[in-house]
Amino acid sequence: MTIPLLVAKLLTRSLKADPPSRVVSVTSVSNGEAYHPEGIRPETWKVVGAEEENLPPWYEDGTSYGQSKLANILFAKEYARKMEG
Repeated sequence: MTIPLLVAKLLTRSLKADPPSRVVSVTSVSNGEAYHPEGIRPETWKVVGAEEENLPPWYEDGTSYGQSKLANILFAKEYARKMEG
């Protein structure tokens, strides 16, 4: 479970009890650097603590960052949909 999702789940009851409430998800135009049209590809994520020489040849930091920004957008859209009404 991601941090934004966990925080949103923990706050949902309070957000609904005290309208108008907002959850803000920050992203950037870097979402355009994610793999398109495939979108998010977790198999391409860098393992935390991996040494540079152990990274696969196809790994690219910018694309991975773009995927994280795309994930923020998808989270925000889905959370907004679930919170409607």
